[in-house]
Amino acid sequence: IYSITQVGYITGVRVGTYMPPLRPTQCRNCQRLRHAAVSCHYPTQCRRCSGNHAVEHCTYKEKLDIKCVNCGGTHMASDRKCPIYLQARYDKLSKDASRPTTTQLPQQRQRAIFIALTHSAKLVHKQVPSYASALAHGIPKRPPPPMYPSGPLL
Repeated sequence: IYSITQVGYITGVRVGTYMPPLRPTQCRNCQRLRHAAVSCHYPTQCRRCSGNHAVEHCTYKEKLDIKCVNCGGTHMASDRKCPIYLQARYDKLSKDASRPTTTQLPQQRQRAIFIALTHSAKLVHKQVPSYASALAHGIPKRPPPPMYPSGPLL
């Protein structure tokens, strides 16, 4: 599939390996983490003031009125310094690093995941994993071939 350069009449097509994002998914409807608006069943919330309206309809413009939907802090729900966001990022990166398929990603991407995980671990005060332990699973092993009887097959 990676050698495909033409689809129909379109030429110059390049197929690459999917690179999962290094950040957790954040819903644009309710502003919560770990799901997307497409599958959201929560009511709409403002990412600026936590009100029951979209950010486009928010009447609060002062910094004093800002309130995070996720932690209740004095920052917007999209702030990358939110403690709930930092924990969600650490959890996602830990999960990504421990997947067996991570070792099949390009070396540069594996390193990016490890660097982001190390940085994220420091921010949430977790033990920083070594590169080897973060990518410890390696390539999944194949099961042995089935054993057949050594006698003649009937």
